[in-house]
Amino acid sequence: MPQPLLGSSICEAAVKQGFQVLSLSRRGSPNPSNHPHPGSPTGPVTAAPLDKNWTQAVEWIQGDALHPETYASALRDCDAVVHTVGTLLEADYKTLVKANSICQLITKSTTPTKPGPSPGISYETINRDTALAVAAEAAKHPKMKSFVYISASDVFPFISSRYISTKREAEAGLLQRPEFRTVILRPGFMYSESQPFTVPVARALSALGCARNMALGWVSRTHPITASGLTTPPLPIGTVAQAALQALRRKNLTGVVNPDGIVELAQQK
Repeated sequence: MPQPLLGSSICEAAVKQGFQVLSLSRRGSPNPSNHPHPGSPTGPVTAAPLDKNWTQAVEWIQGDALHPETYASALRDCDAVVHTVGTLLEADYKTLVKANSICQLITKSTTPTKPGPSPGISYETINRDTALAVAAEAAKHPKMKSFVYISASDVFPFISSRYISTKREAEAGLLQRPEFRTVILRPGFMYSESQPFTVPVARALSALGCARNMALGWVSRTHPITASGLTTPPLPIGTVAQAALQALRRKNLTGVVNPDGIVELAQQK
């Protein structure tokens, strides 16, 4: 799914921990009444109120990840990138934010009114190409030392396998970059009180996780891909945000960090 709340959480935590923060998005400066998806036309959506104290400390840059000329100059003095752009469903952003439940969201996204996904909204474009484009530009700047990519641990029921395959393709491209160290965070389902429909999904996944010792054997034999998505513990967005910042601090950390590792990373001081 689009991850504006994850990006905001990382920015807020980074400011409060003393980082100098630049935020790149197509909307630029945050506006609670107008938060478009990075790959979609602008449109009003519901957003959580922003704390002006920390937002004033962020340099907000309007640009497009797929068009490096819109942010190349901003990267010159940066030494790290945290990439949070991603989509769980190939659906128009207005459809996503108007959904009242995950079931409604899946139903709408898998029943298109016209062939193909909405223009600009594809797993390949959002999950893979945005990351590789930013990485290619970041590699041109000598000060760049670290790249943190928010990936995913597994595919979820009813979600196209291209969701995870495009994440893995992005990971492979990033890990081949010799210009900077790459850290891949692979959380499971992320939830937040600011996205109400995610909370019951997280609770359901947690309940399934408690029962996995009894059910995993059968599920793994009959639906091996789905099994992982059903049993990976969901994580609060705040936990993933803290882990991303710790990944920046740990200069010797590189490669893939799975859900358990994310929790451990977030708890480090």
